[in-house]
Amino acid sequence: MGHKRSRATIPAARLRERSVTSAAEEMAEDRPQLSWVVPMYRTREFVEPLCERMIGAAQALGLSCELVLVADACPQSTADLAERLEFGLPLRVLRLSQNQGQDAAIRAGLRACTGKWALIIDGDLQDPPEGLSVLWPRAMQGYDAVVADRFGKYQSRGRLLSSRLYRRCLERLGDLPRGAGLFVLLNRRLIEAVAATRARRISILAAIAGARGHYTSAPIERAPRASGRSSYSAGRRWWKGAWSLWQIFAVRRLSRRL
Repeated sequence: MGHKRSRATIPAARLRERSVTSAAEEMAEDRPQLSWVVPMYRTREFVEPLCERMIGAAQALGLSCELVLVADACPQSTADLAERLEFGLPLRVLRLSQNQGQDAAIRAGLRACTGKWALIIDGDLQDPPEGLSVLWPRAMQGYDAVVADRFGKYQSRGRLLSSRLYRRCLERLGDLPRGAGLFVLLNRRLIEAVAATRARRISILAAIAGARGHYTSAPIERAPRASGRSSYSAGRRWWKGAWSLWQIFAVRRLSRRL
């Protein structure tokens, strides 16, 4: 006499878990491989050529990408110009109602981006988007973040010396790689770690140091600014640097959360 094959009953909770997992996998597959995250302040004249070069750099490596431009209450109507641009790929323009500073603008961009990786880059074209061709292969070696170890005569000798001293402090306090700065490629884990910070005044480098990932750097030549002046005075640069070092000390040595 034959026996009927019983049909296994899958608990509803397990079905929901499988559904959530499947949705998460589909979302991950839909993500662009790279998000460009650009804080913008007094950089109107660079927006279009910067976007064109970022797209070209990604296409040269066969990468899908999106552009996330963050207007930090820029007085030049930069966001209006950016919103009129069309490149045939995802372009997000975020408008901050008040000027919050470079690091807060970057965090806003990281919270909005959807890429599997994010490359943070200044909006003034001193950092070459084509540097992606150097950073990307290093990232594929298993690193969570790859920072550009900038070199070149891109500012005065005094500023270069102070920047070098600051970066040495970053290396010692935060166990960050040589030349750590805000031209940096982050994987999804790092993106989410920085996006999850709640400190009102944030240092992106402190958030990266606090994530305690596997980091490296790669040398990239930086160009002098083509036109205009940096919005950072000497006093603001020193204050920003001191605050960043304090946050790094707090997260690495005092185990505080940002």
